[in-house]
Amino acid sequence: MDHLLNVAFYEGIWRSIAAIASAIILMLCLSTSLSSALMIAAHVALFFTILMIRNAAELACMSLPRATAQMRTRAPIPWTGCRASVLTLGFAKAGSAIAVACSAGALVL
Repeated sequence: MDHLLNVAFYEGIWRSIAAIASAIILMLCLSTSLSSALMIAAHVALFFTILMIRNAAELACMSLPRATAQMRTRAPIPWTGCRASVLTLGFAKAGSAIAVACSAGALVL
């Protein structure tokens, strides 16, 4: 397994655990009802998703050749060029699905 892919996987797992722990702490301290707890969880999941997308962009830029990365043009980021960035986007996709489920649950309740 590629070292960068291995680091990206375990970093994604660590960030997921940290997001879950922070969501639980915020829900216990700030929520008064189940719907507000679900909205807190949805907001933490969206914040997690944004951070994972930013991390995927950094991983994709790191995988570019040095000459291309130093030009700093407004060219689109090749998301699929790096397997680690694709893996990180998978974590972001799961986070956004959790955010949608939590906000839908909060609206139903």
